[in-house]
Amino acid sequence: HRTRAAAVTSDVPLVAAARRPRQRLLHWIDFAFGYPAGFAARLTGQAAAPAVWHWLAGAIRDDAENRNNRFDVASQINAAFPEGPGPFWSHPSGQQWPGLPFRRAGIDYAAMGLAEARAAEVAVPRAKSPWMLFNPGSVGSQSLLGLPMIHRLTQLPEVAVWPFDAPAAPVVIAEIYPSLLAGEVAILANAEGLTADQAQVRLLSRALYRL
Repeated sequence: HRTRAAAVTSDVPLVAAARRPRQRLLHWIDFAFGYPAGFAARLTGQAAAPAVWHWLAGAIRDDAENRNNRFDVASQINAAFPEGPGPFWSHPSGQQWPGLPFRRAGIDYAAMGLAEARAAEVAVPRAKSPWMLFNPGSVGSQSLLGLPMIHRLTQLPEVAVWPFDAPAAPVVIAEIYPSLLAGEVAILANAEGLTADQAQVRLLSRALYRL
């Protein structure tokens, strides 16, 4: 995966170009833009997803060599929930992260006043919870590293994040879940000799452009 720190350096010129007259950019990103209800208020004192983005922007360290402190930050957040362990869990085997459980077992989300999944994951049961940080299919680490970049992009003029902002801005950033189209992606990949990632990008680009 391309690091989030490296990614934002290419995103900024793209956003600047889209602000030219009569240009619009739909910038879609494949990780969770928020957490289940209640988390933002517990972490930041504000019941709004952008408050979490801002908090993480001050906590996450992520460099161009893909070195980052996401497990440290997850441990720090977990420590703010004395009803724990959790809410974050999972890390590479053989490592020890204080307060960060290796497995989901034993985490009582109800005791913390949180849900295990957002409404989006409830609607698509195969989608992983944003609390899960490691192992196949997980999206938690991408979110911890990516949300600070969402915050920084929103500091640029005329950038909106849907559905938190009105989508009338020249640049709109939106969350996507390409695996919703897994069957169609496999067909396109086989037909055009593409990797799954290439097929996802092409298929979604074509579909969203037509919309």
